[in-house]
Amino acid sequence: MVDEIADRLGVERVEWVGFPFTKLVAGSRCPCDFAVNGVSILPDRRQRVDFSSPYFTANQGVLVRKGTTVTGVADARRLRFGVQEATSGAAYLERILKPMEPPRTFGSTTAAFTALRAGQVEAVMSDVPIVVDAAAKYPGLAVVGQFKTDEQYGAVLAKGSPNTRALSEVIDQLRDDGVLDQLFQKYFPEQVDIPSLG
Repeated sequence: MVDEIADRLGVERVEWVGFPFTKLVAGSRCPCDFAVNGVSILPDRRQRVDFSSPYFTANQGVLVRKGTTVTGVADARRLRFGVQEATSGAAYLERILKPMEPPRTFGSTTAAFTALRAGQVEAVMSDVPIVVDAAAKYPGLAVVGQFKTDEQYGAVLAKGSPNTRALSEVIDQLRDDGVLDQLFQKYFPEQVDIPSLG
């Protein structure tokens, strides 16, 4: 998607830089023009950063060790969850699912996945594309379901950025031209097959 954006804006070279998710959503200055880091557009975040038009819709997925059965909300509430701090998954656990045991928070999804693999937690809550990717990387893990949250991802820019409008216009063009749907089908085809947990 970023390559398409660069092409349409006439940008010849794209340079990627790493920047921590928690700092990004807290409004810290990223050494970039914009960030695409699976960031859901949420009202409290809008107070600290600008968002482009949405480019992706995600739900919250439940990642477990293979052999763990989760068929609905009641099963999910009994699990000891791990979750990355300051994410929409953490907010979903706290405000909506309300598991019986308080979730363990981690500084990154990678740390949460490590805790799951080590048996320190029983499940990890994160955006479906993230847990699908983890299940592909770690053979002992599986995605057992998703909670429909219809979160909208947007590119993150500094508050008041002069680039927000231009970037949004290009993302809207990519959506209207069907490019975003093509990318979704290419990179996330399995997301539609994950059962809903409630």
